[in-house]
Amino acid sequence: MTQSEFLKEIEAITEAEPGSIAMDDQLASLAGWESMAIISFIAMADVKLSVVVNVAFLASCKTVGDLARLCEGKVT
Repeated sequence: MTQSEFLKEIEAITEAEPGSIAMDDQLASLAGWESMAIISFIAMADVKLSVVVNVAFLASCKTVGDLARLCEGKVT
């Protein structure tokens, strides 16, 4: 998955406007980054990237880019 595709997925998960999220955006600043979005991210990583997200590592993520790094090199 490209970074652009990954960002589109995050925008869909958080119900953000297309093109409004960047890799360096802080998760805490995303209005839609809440418990349901986190569950949706875990599901998206599993289904679309075949990645089982480590919840402890997920909790330490601060930026959208950190989320991409959780996906074990599957976001290019």
